[in-house]
Amino acid sequence: MSKLAVAATVAILVLALSAGPALACPSGWGTYSSTWGDVSSGHWSFEYIRVVASPAVAWQSGESFWVAWPPHMQGWRFHYHPASTLEHGHWRGGVKRAFALSLPCASGGSITRASAASELIRAAGLGWVADQMTLAQAQAILSQFPDHAATPSGLYRDVAVAVWYGLMRGDDVPHVGLRLNPNNSLTREQGAALLARAALARVSTDRTSYFRTEAIQASGLARAVDPIVSETLRLHRDDHAQLASASGRSHAFAASGLPPGRYYAVYEFVTERSERILRWAPGWGFWWETVITRRTWRSAPAVFSVVNRLPAVTLLAPQGDQTDPQPLVRLRVHDADGDAARQLQVQVATDPGFGSLLWSANPHVTLSSGGEWTGHPSPLPLDQTLHVRARAWDGLDWGAWSAHSFAIRPPVPPTVQWLAPSGGSRVFYEGSLEVTFSGTVQTGAQFAQYELQAAVNPGFSPTLAHRLAPYSGGTARVTLTGLPGGNLWLRVRLQDSRGLWSPWGSVSLTLVEAVSPGAVPPPAWPGDGTDLGDPQSARERTRLTR
Repeated sequence: MSKLAVAATVAILVLALSAGPALACPSGWGTYSSTWGDVSSGHWSFEYIRVVASPAVAWQSGESFWVAWPPHMQGWRFHYHPASTLEHGHWRGGVKRAFALSLPCASGGSITRASAASELIRAAGLGWVADQMTLAQAQAILSQFPDHAATPSGLYRDVAVAVWYGLMRGDDVPHVGLRLNPNNSLTREQGAALLARAALARVSTDRTSYFRTEAIQASGLARAVDPIVSETLRLHRDDHAQLASASGRSHAFAASGLPPGRYYAVYEFVTERSERILRWAPGWGFWWETVITRRTWRSAPAVFSVVNRLPAVTLLAPQGDQTDPQPLVRLRVHDADGDAARQLQVQVATDPGFGSLLWSANPHVTLSSGGEWTGHPSPLPLDQTLHVRARAWDGLDWGAWSAHSFAIRPPVPPTVQWLAPSGGSRVFYEGSLEVTFSGTVQTGAQFAQYELQAAVNPGFSPTLAHRLAPYSGGTARVTLTGLPGGNLWLRVRLQDSRGLWSPWGSVSLTLVEAVSPGAVPPPAWPGDGTDLGDPQSARERTRLTR
């Protein structure tokens, strides 16, 4: 190959590398990750740079996880320049690619270590941890670094989260000690370490929220340049107490019946690399030695929540007007999780805000989902609007209140209205008499029966007829027979389901018996013994002959 061809090949390769992560990986880079001219295998960032700069690292559906921060060609070897400043745009591109996010492009220039830590933990789904962390908790985490106070206040909690999860570990400055250096510009080696720690392993879950009775399904995903020899998927809660773990090559984890709270799943895997190293020692000479290097990688946590579906109470009674000063309280409890209600809280008050309680109960019960409870309060005041509410506790949380309004009205007896016959009337009687009446009853009560009496005197002693029969309301029609002609008194009263009787409703009337024509006596004529000279007899004769 001519010198011109070699120069052209090198120029093309350098242009391709400087084009950034959008370029496809050219062929022939199989040893790219292990042939750095300025990063030896003993360098602290060697493993991290191998991960983010190696086109051999596959991610998800065969997609390259190659971040491709542009290296530099010096002579015939690639130089990574690990201590050089990493441009903000290159860092943002690496975060976007590693976490498959749609982030706006960053402007040129550098990015501080604190800002990089903030972008990283929020891309990894850990922003909620920082948002809920108190300042005292963050200070306890960062107090190991003497310069932690130099961290910008708006990024302080984010940096604490990055340190807590092992994404940022500080700089070990010679003759000075461990320093956080939050405001220093991020270098290329530090950027490689941050990304590799957070993005090389990944945890996937079915969704971000589960109900308490559902099984949480999580799986671990790892891609490494070296063989994976073991994997572990751990499930933790907010307090970082490990609840369960799964090991092996199954990549899967399932758990159910977890208490409500915020959880995170962490995936760890161990890689192993075998290398043959030529060694020499005086008196021994040269020999080949196989060196096995193992390294543990830990994912950024996958965050999800376990939610308890609250018990719901349906308040069935009391509603509307009540007559009993100790009305029946009846409710039904339903829990979508199938939890049995363990305790109820029932209150009655004079105001809808329940500031003035008249009665309160907290019965400990064992109600199945959909079970009912009944009870009676202490005597309540009359003629006043009252408010009742109830809720249930399933052993974990209280459900929402269910409320109604009602009132206790004094018991009022029913009333009766005569419809026919009307009082003072003359009724022609032909062997039967139809009586009609109706009544009203207080809301909440029901009719039970009526009592009807007939007599020839207002004292109803003795009675000529007596009826006691069921009555359900509306217009009642009752037929009486065997009554004599002349003056007649009738009365009726109604009883409700509470045993209360209405006052008697009475009428008096005159029964006129109808007489057939053959039963009328013939008129008196002269010669039949009637004294025609008698004026009264004359008037009687005149009346009969008209």
